[in-house]
Amino acid sequence: MQERTWTMRRVAIGLIIVMLLVAACAEEETAAPGGGSGGGSAAGCDTSNPPLMEEGVLTVATDRPAFPPWFEGNPKRYSGYEGDLATEIAKGLGVPIKWVVEPFNKSFAPGDKDYDFDINQISITPERKQAVDFSDGYFDNNQ
Repeated sequence: MQERTWTMRRVAIGLIIVMLLVAACAEEETAAPGGGSGGGSAAGCDTSNPPLMEEGVLTVATDRPAFPPWFEGNPKRYSGYEGDLATEIAKGLGVPIKWVVEPFNKSFAPGDKDYDFDINQISITPERKQAVDFSDGYFDNNQ
């Protein structure tokens, strides 16, 4: 059972790294002459240097307190499922990780954020999708 859990974690981590790299290559949607949307390719995208809030550092937000098994340890070096996931993403990008505290209710509120992503057990709802972009869910809360 333990090996299966680690295998699932590795798959999830790999998928998130791929999603981050693909997102780094995405062009901003701009209006083209005539009202259409702009097009283009990712041929010029450098996935070795993705756009980050702070150059060379992956800034990840979570709320405090963060509970086991999702997070364990102190805010400078989280472990547990989500802490390990964020750490592996940073390793995959080849940058150090910086943890910041973002209150749960602000993490999905509309507006600019001062971090690259929030990893904070947020249930994906249609209302929240209107305010922020979500990755694919990795945990379903069917209560």
